[in-house]
Amino acid sequence: MGLDLTWADAAAVMRRRDECWEAGGECDHQPSCRDDVEPFPEEIEFPYRQLDDVAKIMERLGMGYEGAILPDEVFSESEMREEAWRWQRLPGKTGIALFKLRSNDRWLVTVPEIDEALAAYAAVPERERAELETGKKWAAWIEWLRQSRQHGGFEVE
Repeated sequence: MGLDLTWADAAAVMRRRDECWEAGGECDHQPSCRDDVEPFPEEIEFPYRQLDDVAKIMERLGMGYEGAILPDEVFSESEMREEAWRWQRLPGKTGIALFKLRSNDRWLVTVPEIDEALAAYAAVPERERAELETGKKWAAWIEWLRQSRQHGGFEVE
């Protein structure tokens, strides 16, 4: 299974556009969804679709944590309508919930999660970071996290 990671702001625009197109008729959004076909650059998506190796490194470095997905029953009806399950975090944990990098359930990785992951990474000895960043995929991941902060996080689908 491959995952698609997209900046959160871009994913929201694309989802709104798709909903308008599927509904047919005129779009009331400004700019019109029909006119705003390609509002974001190519970089809105992470170029790698397999993240198991990334998740393992993140866990080892304290950038993320393993844990079980919370059952729907813990969310109120209004939270379910607002899709609060998408940005769930486990109490007492910091960094990115690694289950979000293992399924395409439309998870939202939030800016606070990213900030915590990057703070943990900054605490890793410089020599180890430099060695890790010789790997093309890991270097791209760290840059992706940094850029995603400016776009409301990212969505995993």
